[in-house]
This record gives sequence, C-alpha cells and structure tokens, in this order.
Amino acid sequence: MRASFFLVLAVALLVGLGVAVAVKALGLLAVPTVAPLAQPVVAEPRPPVTKILVAARNLYAGDTILPGDVAVRAIRPDEVEAYEKNKADYVQPMPDAVHFRYPSANIEADTPMFRSKLKAMAKPDALHTRLAPGTRAVNIGATKPESAGGLIQVDDWIDVYISTDVARSDEPGRNSYSGLLVRHAQVIAKRDTLWPVFAGQPGETTIQYTLATNPYRAGLIEFARAVGVLSLVPVSETEKKRLDAVKASVMTDPAKAPLLFTANPESELYREEERRIREYERGTLSLSGDDLAAVLNLKPIPAPPEGTRLVSVDLYNGVRKQNTVAFGQTAPPGRYVFTMPGATPPLTTGATGPKYAGDAPPPAMKITPIPPAQPLPPPQPVEPAK
Repeated sequence: MRASFFLVLAVALLVGLGVAVAVKALGLLAVPTVAPLAQPVVAEPRPPVTKILVAARNLYAGDTILPGDVAVRAIRPDEVEAYEKNKADYVQPMPDAVHFRYPSANIEADTPMFRSKLKAMAKPDALHTRLAPGTRAVNIGATKPESAGGLIQVDDWIDVYISTDVARSDEPGRNSYSGLLVRHAQVIAKRDTLWPVFAGQPGETTIQYTLATNPYRAGLIEFARAVGVLSLVPVSETEKKRLDAVKASVMTDPAKAPLLFTANPESELYREEERRIREYERGTLSLSGDDLAAVLNLKPIPAPPEGTRLVSVDLYNGVRKQNTVAFGQTAPPGRYVFTMPGATPPLTTGATGPKYAGDAPPPAMKITPIPPAQPLPPPQPVEPAK
C-alpha cells in the first residue's frame, strides 16, 4: 500500500475524532433533560368552625321561645375559652331545641343559650286545671280598643261590658245602651293557646281571650255576642289581689265558688244569681232579651190596654169624627229588641201592624211616590146623525 493511503486514513480518523469531540462538547446528541412537574400545593385543612345558638332578641324570664327568637352563628374568638370550659351547658346549635321552652332568667340578645338558663321541659297547664270549681270557660274576641289596647294578660281579672242598640216593638226610635254584663271574670288563656305568648302576631286585628265565669254568665255572653259589642276592662292590682285570695279560699268550698266573684253573699244580686245557677243545674236555664234588659236596667214595658187591636180606623162624617173601629188580632205586649250598634233591627209586629223595630227602614227599601192622577181629556162634541 502506498503511504498516501495511510495519510488519508489518519487525517480521516483525526477529523472524525474531532467531530465526535465537538458534537459531545456541544451536546448535540445528548437527550434533553425534562424538568420535573411542580407538585400542587396542598393547603392545610382549616379547623371546623364552631357554631353556637344565641338569642336573636332580648328574652324575658317566663316567656315562650318562638321561631325567630333564636339564631345560629359562629363562635367569636373572645367566647372560645368560656366555650371550651363549659361545653355541656351550651344548647346544641339547632333553633328547634328551644322552641316552646321558657327562660328561667332574662337573656340578652346575641348571647349564647345555656341549658342552665332554661326551665325544665314541660307542657303548659291544661285548661280544666285553670278553672275554679263551678266555673265555665268562654271565649271572647275583642279588638285592641275593646280590650285595653290588647294588653290584658293571663290571670288578670276583668269586667265585661256590652254596647247595644235598643228599640221597642211598640214604639219608634232606637237608643244606644251600655251595661255591665259580667263582673269579675278571670282570663285563663289568650290567643287560643295555653302557652304564655306576650308578643302580638302579624296582622292581628282581633285578640281571643278565654274567660272563667259561672255558667249563667257564660251563657249570657253567648247570647249577648250576637246583639252587641263586648268590651273587656281589667281591674286594678289591689282588686286583683283580693280576687286571687277569694279564688284560693273557695277551693275548699266549691259550692260558693261561682258566686263569690260576682256579688256579696248578703245582697239580692247574689240570691238571684244563685237561683239562676240552680236552674242551670236542673237543665231549665234559658236566656232571652229579658236577661239583657235586666243587665241594662230597662224598665218592664207595660201591657197595652185591654182590647187594643192591631188595626184601628177612624170614621169621619165630613170633618167630624164619628167613631173608631178596631179589628184584627189583639195587640201583643211590647218587647225590647236588641241589635248591633248601627245594624238594621228586625221586622216586628206592634200595635199598629208590622213594622221595623225602632222605626228603621228595611234594608234596600226604595220608596217611590205615586204620581198625581192625570186629568181626563175634555169631551169631544158629537155630530148629530144625518
């Protein structure tokens, strides 16, 4: 072989070696390094937020806790230490846990609800346990102006008054009367519930009061509510204490219980009330306008003269009265007619025939005057026959 061949081979090896060194140095054939993916940052879980039950408004001892009176909120940092020391006394954060329960002490708004500040769970006293011996429960619905602004509370003693329009079946005219219907009745429930609720209800126009009174007066209320407006008037604190003492004393003598609240045992009113109670016990008690007339101190209506007829006609000869002729049925005795103030009284029959008591017009009556008679046309001349 020639020397030139080896020279070319040596040069080629040197060039190849240089290229390899250069490629390696430049990293042209190196596998690219892939940067590792960043690991997601995992936030440490927050500790659970402690919830507590608090008063949503000021709550007073003895009031019934209703929906909306309490709320659930997160505990504040300044409350954590006390909470950790006394967890067992905190009511569970659930509003229903305190509904229809009573605070044993006043609770300020936004303060925690503690078990130690709540009375033991119990249902309210049943209605029959609130009635004194011999009394009956009766309901009266009264607006705020008719019940001392709606501020009358359970256990208060009240007087019941009636306002009504009074007419007579035998005379025209009506008059308004007010009288004492029931004396010394006790309020044993309010707003149709046995729970003590002191806050008014939204849209409340009529407040229901449940009263305890003797059977005769309870029946009189039922009769009077249809013909008059009933008003409730509370008694003073001094009189309430006296009546509370009377109620406590009659528990040992039930026979006198329904009467001692009404009148003095030595009075005629007491004996009359006692007679009515006996009629109730025999099942012969009935109520009428006469009972209401007695309440209003209306005098008895005298009977019409004997022989008075419903219809009478005066006979005249010219301008001189000759005689009076009466016919029809005998006129019934007059009676009192009671109606709601401003209402149209019912149709009655008096000494002069059917009419509206109190001379009031019947509802929707329209009186149309009779037009005068039209004059006859003048006679036409008649032509003689041809």
